[in-house]
This record gives sequence, structure tokens and C-alpha cells, in this order.
Amino acid sequence: MATTNFKEKKAAVSKKTKEIKRKKRKRRLITTLIVLLVMAVLTLCALSLTVFFKIAKKEVKGSAIYTAEEIISDADIDIGDNLFLINDNKVEETIKVKLPFVDEVKIERTFPESLKIVVKETKEEICFFNGKNSYSANMNGKILKKYSEPPEDLILVTVSNKTEFKLGRNVVFNNEREEELYNNFFNMINLYGYDVNFINISDPFSSYMKLENRLIVKFGSSSYFQNKSDYLKAGLDGISKNAEGIFDLSAWTPDNNQPVLTYDDISSYEK
Repeated sequence: MATTNFKEKKAAVSKKTKEIKRKKRKRRLITTLIVLLVMAVLTLCALSLTVFFKIAKKEVKGSAIYTAEEIISDADIDIGDNLFLINDNKVEETIKVKLPFVDEVKIERTFPESLKIVVKETKEEICFFNGKNSYSANMNGKILKKYSEPPEDLILVTVSNKTEFKLGRNVVFNNEREEELYNNFFNMINLYGYDVNFINISDPFSSYMKLENRLIVKFGSSSYFQNKSDYLKAGLDGISKNAEGIFDLSAWTPDNNQPVLTYDDISSYEK
């Protein structure tokens, strides 16, 4: 009986030992396969960044102002560059600054070797004037072009002499009240579709605009601007379409909410 038990125990130990060895071999095989797979992936990545996917064709779509050559040149992308290494954000920012009329940039890749730059251009809508310099811009305040004299067909926005302009960048106000007035005026214009000739926010406590080439609308400061805008809309609906004068909202408050309309000469109000 003892001999039988010994043989059974020995067989069990031998079986367990073989099982342990089998599991070890399996783990080693899996580890080896993983290492080989990682090496293969790394090799493919290295080849992708050095040998494969090199740009052989460049294309530009959407531009009417700049040539394809100008856009490609300022994008700083060359034939032979790797498709994977193109920094979309950097390319977009570079193009939009160097070519101010470009407002949006999209990079499209067609593997293995083609790159397309799709742009959307903006237009001149307003002109900033700070007493010495004139710069056109779109409604968002992006500076587009410098002028010796403000163009007649753009909304003139007279600002303080501390306002900064850089082509391809948004206008920089050095006065928070002035910036707030700028945003308020153009939010109102976009909302109501007013025909505005010029806006003067050079003094943030005495702002005004010329409307429809016949009315000076005085807003004063940015306080209660939305309320003033509502009163202006209601007031315009109640006066003659040919009336010329001054619509004074500068003193408007919740307790003093009667706008003043004076039929008077407006030629003394400077742009």
C-alpha cells in the first residue's frame, strides 16, 4: 500500500512539474511574440516618419486673393516633407498671420503622398483709425490691410491713439471700456442690420455713431448699452425716414429713460 501511495505522489509531482514548465514555455513564447510585435510596430513607425508618406503633391483650394504658390510658400511645407510630421495648428496660424485675408485653414491628407490646403478668405468690412493710422479689418476685428487714408466704402471706427494694429492679428485695445463698446456696437449692428457710416469710441464715455447718413446716435458710455439699443430701435420706428438730427441716449438710465431727439445739423460731428 505504501509503495502505491509513493508512486502516485511521484506521478502527481511529475505532472505538476511538467505543467509548470509548459506554462513557462508559453509565457516565454507570448513575451517573445509581444517583443517582436512591438519591434515591428516601431520599425513601421520609423519607416513612416523617414521613408514612407513623403509629400509628392501639394494643392491649394479656396483662395481668390492669394496664389497657390504664396499660400504653399508661407505654409513652409516642402516636397519631401513627411505627411505625419505636419503640425496642422502651426501651419494654420502661420498662414493666417502672413496672409491676413485667410480666415480659416484646413489641412487634408491623401495617403500616401498628397497634401491639400483648403482656405476660406474673409473680407474688409470696417476700417480702424486711431488719429494717425488706418487699417481695414473684418467684423471680428482681424487686421487685414494698411491704408494711407480710410476707404469710403467701409464702416469707419475711430479709436484711441493707444489702440494697436498688427496685420493678421486682431485689434488690441488698451482700454477695457473701449473694447466693450466696440463689441456692443457691432453686436447691435449685426442684430438689427443697421446702415452705419461711422462709429467713434475714441472717448469711451462719449461714444456715438452716424446712422443712415442722417442721424448721430450718442450712446455715451457702455452702461445700459442693450437698453439704449432697444430704445433706439423703438425710436427709429417712430420717426420719419428722412429725419436728420441727433438721437441722444447718453444719459439713459432706468430712472431717466426718455431718449432725446433733436432735429439739428450733424455736420460738426467728426468721424
